[in-house]
Amino acid sequence: MPLPELHASDGHSISLSKKSNTKNTSKSIPLFNFPISGDRLIRLLFRITGVLIVIHLINLALGGPSWQIERLFCLGEEANVPTWFSSALWAFTAFASYCCSILVESKKARTLWICITLGFLAFSIDEVAMIHENLFEVMSRFFPDGVRSHILVHFKATNWPVIAAPFLILTVTWLILTFKRLLSGSKTAQKLLILGFAVTIFGGWGLELTTNFLNHDNLQWVWEIESVFEESLEMIGAIIILSGLLRHLNWLSVQVDQCTDQPESRTSAKREIQCQA
Repeated sequence: MPLPELHASDGHSISLSKKSNTKNTSKSIPLFNFPISGDRLIRLLFRITGVLIVIHLINLALGGPSWQIERLFCLGEEANVPTWFSSALWAFTAFASYCCSILVESKKARTLWICITLGFLAFSIDEVAMIHENLFEVMSRFFPDGVRSHILVHFKATNWPVIAAPFLILTVTWLILTFKRLLSGSKTAQKLLILGFAVTIFGGWGLELTTNFLNHDNLQWVWEIESVFEESLEMIGAIIILSGLLRHLNWLSVQVDQCTDQPESRTSAKREIQCQA
């Protein structure tokens, strides 16, 4: 099976290949060759995000003179350029996560990485299909009348963040415990992923919740600012997560190279300890 060849944050090539028991006998056929390093890719994604934000702000400042620009670049709209860009960001993170699953030796670790990959793919699909809004809207209909009349009634603009809160807490707890184990040797990647998820959750869940308390009649400009921050933080959070995954991918590649270069005379137990990921 052909496997991808990446360029890590330090510019070195990461060749993802199935390892052989014989030194220097494993081969990899590049599937994707990225012409830029991980750091340059992250900077490019940040610049694209900045351009999308600037276009939105200019259109907003001019009062939306063009409905074509409004439709294509409004951060608060769906099925437009920012939406598809956000979907692509999560697709990139899913691919990076899958690459991590290739390089780990432990079956349990590989399974965890595959689960995380599927989660990122779900985020990518959800950006376009708006699954979470529709799903939690259906779920709200099965809530007890007391909950709907005393709690959900106060969240008229959007109530999915309230319904999703228990699931969010469980998911975040699982992610923290999982990444603490998977990234035990890559502290920088740990910090980047924690920061990325914090930014994403604050933007996509926290700020979304505040829309219920904003006055759209007299303080529309506040709502517009909130919308810009919400969508911007979601994209920025995804890029930070991708940066952490690329750094961990680089770390895993170094570990694989070190294990491959070990003399055969070393004990298998010592190799297992040093090569564990």
